[in-house]
Amino acid sequence: MSEVTRSFVRLGEAHSVMALVGDDVTLSYDTKQLKDISEETVEWSRTDLKPDLVHLHEDRRTFYKQQNPAYRGRTVLSEEDLERGIISLRLSRVRLADEGNYTCLFSSVHNQYTVQLLVGGAHSVMALVGDDVTLSYDTKQLKDISEDTVMWSRTDLKSGFVHLHEDHETFYKEHNPAYRGRTVLSEEDLERGIISLRLSRVRLADEGNYTCLFSLVYNQYTVQLLV
Repeated sequence: MSEVTRSFVRLGEAHSVMALVGDDVTLSYDTKQLKDISEETVEWSRTDLKPDLVHLHEDRRTFYKQQNPAYRGRTVLSEEDLERGIISLRLSRVRLADEGNYTCLFSSVHNQYTVQLLVGGAHSVMALVGDDVTLSYDTKQLKDISEDTVMWSRTDLKSGFVHLHEDHETFYKEHNPAYRGRTVLSEEDLERGIISLRLSRVRLADEGNYTCLFSLVYNQYTVQLLV
């Protein structure tokens, strides 16, 4: 699995890192200690767990007996980074249950550091504010569907669609004002039976569940966008 290292800051929230289920992810904290700290005590924990210990490192060793069973065999502290004063905890095979706030306690620092891990499911897409992102759905229709009706919507919005397409045309009057000028449906993908909606200049308010309705498919498809 690929390792996710992208991170961002949410207003009013802890420093956050994003990962999809099955990914490997790194929770990192630069102590600003310009020396080797690999012999120091480093503790990662989650206060909502019992026991709350995620990883305990001391004198170049990891103490597994006190570790929460859900994390056994899945956490590694980078010795190379510790030698540079950086605490990097690698969590492998991320699960939905791993989502939460992780606190790092370091023996030479009085203040604790918290990082929030956000976990998306199989049908989740992640983006940073200002990014462009693509929400995609393979209809399995092995033919050109560019003349069909395609509707992308968000049920939590009060007015209009995110994107409405029919017979090679986009109907902008029906769009929710927040999305006007920011959505494009790929004609090239439609010709291959794939519905790919490109959303540009992502905003925090864009986070949510997006539903795609396709005229030739009875079941709707939902993708979660995490911002």
